[in-house]
Amino acid sequence: MKGFLFLLLVLFSGLLVFGSVIEYKVYPEVITPNDDGKNDILVFVYDTADAIEVSGKVFDILGRKVGSFKKLTNVPSPYKYGIYWDAEGVLSGIYVYQIEISGIINRIINGIVIVAK
Repeated sequence: MKGFLFLLLVLFSGLLVFGSVIEYKVYPEVITPNDDGKNDILVFVYDTADAIEVSGKVFDILGRKVGSFKKLTNVPSPYKYGIYWDAEGVLSGIYVYQIEISGIINRIINGIVIVAK
């Protein structure tokens, strides 16, 4: 899933205070954590000029937390930042991820990922 967030704050006088943009992508929709180097992890990559904090959690279909995202060190171009979840210790199934963005932009991004082992 690819997304684009835009926040525009305007004073009552109509002057532009600032604009903030974050472009992001979450992939793949199905992960197969078998250490073959293909679709082993769920990745959230993003690019922004603003100082923001990004964190993520993963839940099973009963709402129990099963994992957290970690900082991604090798971020693919054109993005500058990223976090990932490796599905370690979970069974095959459907999981819900929740990515929280806080700072100038405050947003929660929810989605579904399928783990196929």
